[in-house]
Amino acid sequence: MGKVSLDDKMRIQTLREQGLGYCVIAVKYTEKIWKLNTVKLIFKRVDETGSALTRKPGEGRLRRMATELIRP
Repeated sequence: MGKVSLDDKMRIQTLREQGLGYCVIAVKYTEKIWKLNTVKLIFKRVDETGSALTRKPGEGRLRRMATELIRP
């Protein structure tokens, strides 16, 4: 997902709850330069978790153990 501020995510969630579609939101806020796919992903997150800010467990970069990085 692109760099979208927390305020922008909440704005997209509010517009989603008002019944606007992702195409309408992306066109309405052209000054924000939101990609259509980014707005779709925020919609999907709102549908799955109920909030644009909540992340699912296990989402994000996987951690590696330090022992894997050190090789003899």
